[in-house]
Amino acid sequence: MQREGVINVNPWIFIGSVLALKASSDLKPGEYSFQKNASLRDVIGTIVEGKVVQHAVTIPEGLTSEQIVARLIDNDIFAGGVREIPREGTLLPETYKFRAAPRRDQVIQRMQQTQKRVLAEIWERRNPDVPINRPSSSSCWPRSSRRKPARPTSAAAWRPCSSTGCARDQAAVRSDHHLRAGGRQGNAGRPIKRSEITQPSPYNTY
Repeated sequence: MQREGVINVNPWIFIGSVLALKASSDLKPGEYSFQKNASLRDVIGTIVEGKVVQHAVTIPEGLTSEQIVARLIDNDIFAGGVREIPREGTLLPETYKFRAAPRRDQVIQRMQQTQKRVLAEIWERRNPDVPINRPSSSSCWPRSSRRKPARPTSAAAWRPCSSTGCARDQAAVRSDHHLRAGGRQGNAGRPIKRSEITQPSPYNTY
């Protein structure tokens, strides 16, 4: 704190002030931000109250897993690398807050755990008349319909083939948006090519 200019006194004076305020057992570890020229009492009070810095990252709906990983890599508050691109539909779009700057793989793990929890909660509240026999998720819906009010209608169009697997059902609705999820690493932002329609992929609904 002396090196960063938070305190301009001898460190032993700071320690003595902590002892005088009987706060030695109440100091909480973490990353802190202090106002300029804050008094010793204010500095100690901030650490005692645990007012740590909150880092946040927002993942909007409709991004592919590749695009989400790219956002994490471009964000300097995170450390470490990402070994592989997570499977599509396993990362929940949300604003995530962190008290300390975590590793990127830890952020992905939290997003996956949150997605599983939310999906389980939605599955428990599902309409029993919907012909879907297992929970699953997709990042394609926001791209299939940009307007939220239209998404239930868009999802309903896929219900007839949901139980057997859209890619194997001849009556399935075909969607270019699903092609973006399979085998297009590094190309998520460009238009679909005709040649990609014939490429095998778990996401290819053609």
